[in-house]
Amino acid sequence: MGAMLLRSLPMSDYNQGPYGPQPGQGGPGGYPQQGGPGYGQQPQQGGYGQQPPPQYGQQPPQYGQQPPAYGQQPNPYGQQPGYGQQPGGYPPPAPGGGGAGGGLPSFGPGAIAGAVGAVIVAIGSCLAWIGAKGDSDTIKGLDGDGKWTLAAGIVAVLLFAAGIATRKAVASAGAGVPALVALGFAIWNVADKYRLPMLKEDVPSDKKDQYKRLLEQSDVTLKVEAGLWMVLAGAVIAIAAAGFVLMTSKRNQSGPYGR
Repeated sequence: MGAMLLRSLPMSDYNQGPYGPQPGQGGPGGYPQQGGPGYGQQPQQGGYGQQPPPQYGQQPPQYGQQPPAYGQQPNPYGQQPGYGQQPGGYPPPAPGGGGAGGGLPSFGPGAIAGAVGAVIVAIGSCLAWIGAKGDSDTIKGLDGDGKWTLAAGIVAVLLFAAGIATRKAVASAGAGVPALVALGFAIWNVADKYRLPMLKEDVPSDKKDQYKRLLEQSDVTLKVEAGLWMVLAGAVIAIAAAGFVLMTSKRNQSGPYGR
């Protein structure tokens, strides 16, 4: 009797327990269900060529971007600068401290000031250097060492201009050499006011004492005129400007972050 009852029960009722279908038994008849994974089973992995879902905190790759290779970490901060490149998008400094782009170079203001000083040297060389108190007669610089200071002033102007035109600080800094020559002649003539009159009158240097006594007997007192002071001041300006150009060039060559 019991065996007959068991044969009469359907298989679906047999697989169901008192609380419904048993886990892992699937659908009716003991066959596994199609669709989602069963209890305790892992979800099916993606096929070949499919990308796994992004993990927490990672951005999904945008359209047109290649995913990182196996074993490489994605870069969340963008592309890193290559070797020899400045970070932050700064262009590398130009050789000689010229700066990037057109226009006036970084040392340009100093070079312009130096050129102005050199022009003052050239103008002062053509003016009066030595005069006598109570007398309107004067002696110009071109009668003596003014020829050398005039040449030095012109060379200095050309060097300052060449440095600006070629954006080479070394050219403008080199203008300090002729400016130093002009300064030397200016100091010499200020300290020795008898030098220029003796050069004009072709008095030998060994007769300087006789020449001084002659002027003293004639009650002549020599004085320095404006032209010589202009040469002195212009040479100082040009030398200072050349030093400024040199320092600016070295500072720019160290880069935007310094040494």
